[in-house]
Amino acid sequence: MAALSCQSFKTSEKRDIKYIKRFIGHKIDENWEEMDVYCYDHKINDNRDLAYVFKLIWKNHKLTNMKPEEESNILILHYCRKGTFKPNEA
Repeated sequence: MAALSCQSFKTSEKRDIKYIKRFIGHKIDENWEEMDVYCYDHKINDNRDLAYVFKLIWKNHKLTNMKPEEESNILILHYCRKGTFKPNEA
């Protein structure tokens, strides 16, 4: 699966994961239905919006080295082909 040429973008917290998958699929010329999206090691369902992911997953992990003002504006998601995700092993 190809990498995005632009690794960050701004969008509304009301956007759902299905929208994000469609956006990524369009950018990398892949079928969005064959993708999974993760935040940390949590697979995110297509119907979840970014506000949910930010509040219930991202904010509960303090694994970033970001300043609080940066962390409040950033959400890091990972995408991969369905069934190929390998969690980070510390």
